[in-house]
Amino acid sequence: MDIEESNHAKVEVDSDTYWQLIILILQFLEEEKFVESLHLLEQESKVYFNLEYFGEIIIKGEWEKAQNYFSAFTRTDDGLLSRNIFLKMQKQKCYEAMLRNDCSEAATILQKDLIINEEWDEAEKYLSAYTELDDQYQLQQIFKMQNGRHHEDFDGKSDYVSNFTTASSLRAGLLHGLNQLISKYPILQDKLKFLCMDKSRLLAIIKQTMDWWVPHCTKARENPDNRTFSLDNIPTVPYLCYDPSVLISSSSLEIGESFIPWTCGCRTPTCKLKFVPKIIEKFGLQVMENCTSQKATEMGSNSPTEQNCGVSIKSSTEITEINDASQCHILVLPDDSSVARIARLSYTKSGDFMLALAQNAMHKLWVLGDDKCSSGKAITDIQPCLHQPSNGLVMTNDVGENPENTIHCFALKDHNHLLSASGGRISIYNLQTFETENTFAVPPPVATYFIFLPQDIFVIGLDDSTILIYCSKKIKAKLQGHQKTTCLAFSHNLNVLVSSGADAQLSVWDAAGWEKLANKTLHSSHTGQVPDPPVVNYIEFHKDQIHLLTVNERQIDIYEAPMLNHCMQSVPLESDLPITHATYSCDGQSIFISFKNGCVKIVSSKTLEVRCRINLTAYAQPNPSLEVYPTVVAAHPFKPNQIALGLTDGRVIVLEPLASEEKWIKDGLISCS
Repeated sequence: MDIEESNHAKVEVDSDTYWQLIILILQFLEEEKFVESLHLLEQESKVYFNLEYFGEIIIKGEWEKAQNYFSAFTRTDDGLLSRNIFLKMQKQKCYEAMLRNDCSEAATILQKDLIINEEWDEAEKYLSAYTELDDQYQLQQIFKMQNGRHHEDFDGKSDYVSNFTTASSLRAGLLHGLNQLISKYPILQDKLKFLCMDKSRLLAIIKQTMDWWVPHCTKARENPDNRTFSLDNIPTVPYLCYDPSVLISSSSLEIGESFIPWTCGCRTPTCKLKFVPKIIEKFGLQVMENCTSQKATEMGSNSPTEQNCGVSIKSSTEITEINDASQCHILVLPDDSSVARIARLSYTKSGDFMLALAQNAMHKLWVLGDDKCSSGKAITDIQPCLHQPSNGLVMTNDVGENPENTIHCFALKDHNHLLSASGGRISIYNLQTFETENTFAVPPPVATYFIFLPQDIFVIGLDDSTILIYCSKKIKAKLQGHQKTTCLAFSHNLNVLVSSGADAQLSVWDAAGWEKLANKTLHSSHTGQVPDPPVVNYIEFHKDQIHLLTVNERQIDIYEAPMLNHCMQSVPLESDLPITHATYSCDGQSIFISFKNGCVKIVSSKTLEVRCRINLTAYAQPNPSLEVYPTVVAAHPFKPNQIALGLTDGRVIVLEPLASEEKWIKDGLISCS
């Protein structure tokens, strides 16, 4: 082998390593927003079928793109299922032409695309076997029309098309059917799931490799700050490639602590270093070694090593930790009622009132001050009072048959009216007098969540998988959603409703015609499986009305509506779990997450990095007879650093940073606990 051949020797990699490398590159292209290159590589490599992208171009009606993308992974002659998927896309083009009353284009599509050979009877037999029953009559009529039979009876419309008013509603129906077929298609089944990895995994691997090997390279450029690196003159170390798990076998960063498997230059794939990222600074890493070695050689030599290491990475900057009441402002809202855990908690839109619903179905309303809470004054200047009208009434919901497992929900209609339910009928209360003005929706089924939408639309989620859309006190639509609807959220910008369920499902509904646009199942980045329990407890739109926060007991996820593209996931430490609640700050910069161990974590909404941790000792004393922790957290509508906690002992506590701090975290700190 000559010198040139020696310097440019071909690197032999197994198929698994090659596949993982492609996945890393795909992740890099997606993060850097090289969208065109991303989808070209998906098609050329055939490693990952991007169902979300495929759905987007279907919804947009970009049929040539959709067909080209699908044909990169399979051909029409790969089987009947493949042909059926191609056929459905062609049918959609025909249906949309019919919707436009363009009979000529519909006939052209039929002649050129749907019927290749003039075998009409065989085509009808094929379609009747692989088309929904409600489509068969229309398709038969189209084929008869195209074959010259009953031509005069065809007027460009059909019963199928008349059920829809827009092309988008037609496409949403098509996408739902295609998703079902694709999920069952054997050729694509192992290509539909993208492996979960840390953000910027490829760059992190290159950076860590440089940190490892640049000091051993005699021709390396001097770079004392280690702020940049070059791939020039890096020595070849073949045995580093023996364990392909170095590429992507890693957990996502946790809220707290995460482990990233990493090879340490040994030939045996079981020998790994476990890095424990605590706080990753912008440039470089500080490594603390605590290793026991049997046959350890200097790292970087050509001899194999057999080590069992716990290499932990730390930085000199720790997150803000609140352990004592002296480290923050605390306001305990006055209450002389019996102890009952807080089930729901919310500020009013003005920020002048706080409303709570307890586990015993009783409501509490506090007056926080006319304008003090929305001004720049600290909560220590507020003198809240528990509102009690002179008539002595208490707002108490009708309770269902099983009070212990009751799902509580409420929604403020305006400044004066509250709708609330606790397993029984929905009650409408006057907030001035606490009088019950009306009740409706006698169970079963039981109301689990409700929300007000523009144009006087009221949406109720029920425990029988139904979602009811009310307009002017009449049912406008009835949606079949989840095993049990747990939460609803509405985007004003996108005009879509998102629903969540106890079955780990998220669904997006177009508010124009109430067609389903997208569906997503929660998955854990650690296991690749649906989290256990699978219940999506809460969802909320960011102030941009695009990014959606989802809360499960074991993880926090961020999705991008309307197609529910997954953006980020954070999985807390096992010692902190379960998560009890989470919500955005009013400015959308932070997410407040409460845990059963009593702590509240404040994380960046952009990175899910922990900025601050408020421990139970800061706001409550241990109670030997009752486990005290926050069941719900509410964010002030105008003050991004003020939160309220509803506790298991029935108390509501308002927290703010000290006046000298102004924020829960100082500017410039970078952290990921």
